[in-house]
Amino acid sequence: MQLQGSRFSSLVPKLDVVSFQGRSGTGRGSGNQARSPFRRTEHVRFTYHRATELRSSIRPGRTCSLSCCLIVDLLKEGSALVSKRVESMITLLKMESLPSLSALVSPLTHVGLVVMSLIVIWALTYVMDWLHKLDSSASLGEGTVSFMEDPTSLEKIQLPSVFGPAEKYLSMIMPAYNEENRLRSGLDDTLRYLQERANKDRTFTYEIIIVDDGSKDHTVRVANEYVKKYKPDIIRVIKLGKNLGKGAAVRKGMLCSRGQLLLMLDADGATKITDTGKLENEMKVAIDRLLASRSATTSRQQVSLNDIPVAVFGSRAHLEQEALAKRKWYRNVLMKGFHFCVLLVAGPGIRDTQCGFKMFTRSAARQLFTNMRLNRWCFDVELVYLCNRLAIPVTEVAVTWTEIPGSKVSLLSIAHMLFELVLIRMGYGFRVWKIHRKAVQD
Repeated sequence: MQLQGSRFSSLVPKLDVVSFQGRSGTGRGSGNQARSPFRRTEHVRFTYHRATELRSSIRPGRTCSLSCCLIVDLLKEGSALVSKRVESMITLLKMESLPSLSALVSPLTHVGLVVMSLIVIWALTYVMDWLHKLDSSASLGEGTVSFMEDPTSLEKIQLPSVFGPAEKYLSMIMPAYNEENRLRSGLDDTLRYLQERANKDRTFTYEIIIVDDGSKDHTVRVANEYVKKYKPDIIRVIKLGKNLGKGAAVRKGMLCSRGQLLLMLDADGATKITDTGKLENEMKVAIDRLLASRSATTSRQQVSLNDIPVAVFGSRAHLEQEALAKRKWYRNVLMKGFHFCVLLVAGPGIRDTQCGFKMFTRSAARQLFTNMRLNRWCFDVELVYLCNRLAIPVTEVAVTWTEIPGSKVSLLSIAHMLFELVLIRMGYGFRVWKIHRKAVQD
């Protein structure tokens, strides 16, 4: 049988036409075997007579039918010759004009694409609904004023707002979830440090805000013991009622603070409390640097900590090599992967985004925590992102950190963190989450 068509007939001298059993009859052909791109095998005999019959039986634009027939033959004959038969299919496809991408898609693939499209649409709808829900729950100014209960008198006490004037020098926000066994040691160390500073400096005033994130143990009872001992002016307990996440607890505490400087710290006391002074010193240096860059006529005495948005983050990056040696290999792999994703979302500059020891000026807290949407582990990354968008200077300071048993970070938490990174990218990238740049001044 002679191949028809200029493009097919030009290949006749190069092709080895062999017998094909069980198809449309028997036949033999000859060609230049030395120049043939297809070798003879015991299992498969490919005939271009069959290819010609297929080509003549299809309509223009139905190249996909030829490719599908070749693939079916290929699968029937065995996987050992898959690559060679695919090459032959590609050769024939190159000889045929390809009208459109849709012409290369088989009906079965069409069904698969439809199913995949529906899945993608459902996933996008789910994510967009979640983005809108987070945005509405953390709208500007929402939840800045609420009430707490005095454990002694059982009276309702109205909590202050971060938008009001500062009444203390330092506010410490301590989120707590099922911290019954670790809260006492953390509070004892913190109160000891604060009282020593207050004894040396009468102008040093402070408060500790414990935000219970829906604990199922006796965390609230332990915290109220300290409220009774030190009075609500020193220690306050805010109950969220249900578990919303560490980010939600920190945001609630920040928006109800009275300090000029606001420090978030973990309830387990993993970071040495005396490192608070390091963050304060770096805060003053950053403010002086910012004032010097803004105006030569503005002096440090003319402004207060309330007026300038600055953030200082504690960092454990200097302990990374030691931590890598102690952790299991899969945790190190997950950590490296997470850091890479953080780099893509928040950008470079901060080596340790997840350290729970961070200090903000009152002005920075107003802008950051009224814009923050995430409620769980990745809220730290969102804070870094917001600092970059709001042009709030951020400095890292090495802190002393100790691994405390009872970590709540699990593989499921890491998976949720990766999902929240996607939410950050989509929420701000699609402008579902708008950034409010105006902050209320004192």
